Amino acid sequence: MEIMLALQERDSRTYADSNAILKEWFAEGVRDKSLKRELKRWNLESSSLKFWQLRHRAQSWIEDGSHATLARSQEVLAASEALHGDFKKALEDQQKQIKELSDSISVLAKGLCRKSSDSATGRGQGKIRFLCHYCKGPNHYARDSFKRKRAEESKSSKSQQEKSGKSQQSLVRRQTRITQGWEPDAD
Repeated sequence: MEIMLALQERDSRTYADSNAILKEWFAEGVRDKSLKRELKRWNLESSSLKFWQLRHRAQSWIEDGSHATLARSQEVLAASEALHGDFKKALEDQQKQIKELSDSISVLAKGLCRKSSDSATGRGQGKIRFLCHYCKGPNHYARDSFKRKRAEESKSSKSQQEKSGKSQQSLVRRQTRITQGWEPDAD
């Protein structure tokens, strides 16, 4: 306090409100977190409170241990209620998600049962489910298309005939050239 008064005498602008500075330093110097919180609250609530009054309140607060215990229990209770609310909300959200998932699973299961019963009874055989991209025929893929297979077979037989025809013609040409004394070409 004496140091503060000496500094204030040198420069009055430095510590204009020494009472507020002392109260703030006092609150910051306290180790007990709950007492520190109370001191800060008292400083904010009543700015006209003098340093010696704040110090007296702090001493009585420390001597009265029930007040500290009560404040701590109120903090714990408030925190547990907040956690309980958060857990309850999370639990409700999970229950909603479980219900949505079970509903979608039941819909899928019904669809699978219906599909298997249709194929077992033969009811689904007359329906056109998809078309071939090659011949536009119902219920088969382009790779399984009969028209495509026939077209490929006819192409391959034609190409084999052409190849065999070309090879016979080139053989005849070579033979005639050899007999006439010509050199064979690189056909």
